[in-house]
Amino acid sequence: MATTYFKYRKHPQPQEDDPYPHAPRIPILLIGNEARIQSTGLLDTGSTVTIIPPDIADILGLETGEKIPIKTINGTIEGQESEIKIEVPLQRNPVRVRVPCQVVDFDEIILGRTVFFNPFEITFYEQQGKVRLKDIRSKLNKMKRL
Repeated sequence: MATTYFKYRKHPQPQEDDPYPHAPRIPILLIGNEARIQSTGLLDTGSTVTIIPPDIADILGLETGEKIPIKTINGTIEGQESEIKIEVPLQRNPVRVRVPCQVVDFDEIILGRTVFFNPFEITFYEQQGKVRLKDIRSKLNKMKRL
């Protein structure tokens, strides 16, 4: 089982008043119908859904549905449902996950818990400013066979 540590990273477009400039952002490969994009995504334990900004969804050629209301901690916003493949570069064995996502006017990619977290054991080391992702797919497959 591959395990990789990622150092916390700054927001891609940092704000001066950001109280948490470094956060658990990991390198990812976004795979759409028309393109692939190398980027970073914020591992967000408080988010149930993965969020993709509209400009990235357009470049990737993601198919989207009708606009729907999406509840957030700051209220309700509009977004569109879609699906995307996300690859995480773990040591010698990248993990590729197909996840439902919401296309929302936001300034960064949010990696929410639903489906995306499933193939990983995730440990946050706040004091050291790093996060560990351990590939547990083989463990999950063994459990399914029982």
